[in-house]
Amino acid sequence: MITKLAELGVELNYEQVKGIAGEATICRPHLAQAMIEGGYVTSIKDAFERYLSRGKPGYVPRKKLDPLSALEIIKRAKGIPVLAHPGLAERDDLIPILAENGLLGIEVYYPLHTPDMVAKYSDYCHRHHLVMTGGTDFHGPGTEYPSLGEVGVAKKSVDNLKLMRNL
Repeated sequence: MITKLAELGVELNYEQVKGIAGEATICRPHLAQAMIEGGYVTSIKDAFERYLSRGKPGYVPRKKLDPLSALEIIKRAKGIPVLAHPGLAERDDLIPILAENGLLGIEVYYPLHTPDMVAKYSDYCHRHHLVMTGGTDFHGPGTEYPSLGEVGVAKKSVDNLKLMRNL
């Protein structure tokens, strides 16, 4: 996006944007803050309305990877493939296919999962011997999600992940 914005006359410095993001993954709000600091826009809302929203001149769509390819990459890297926040994807039909191809866990505990979703994914994990994980979706200070460590998972899940890592 920095390159595309530069083509539009909005010159942002990568190191500045990285500094704004801190430890978080660089994302559009960080670019918006750099645009404010550079005098290109007056607010984050202005940055999104003029440049950063879908359909605007500075927007760059995310590259997408199909789930089976992602599983293969994770396995080749000796990682533990876990499906993140399945309740948001609304593609429960993929879970059996992923499980047949090496999925080892499901993020059951997630801030936007309803109690019914937690029960459904927990039950699926028990029936199919998948590890239950949890996460916050924390992307840095000032975000709407809980901070790191605020979503708990059972010690057994952590122990199972450690065992899987050593296989």
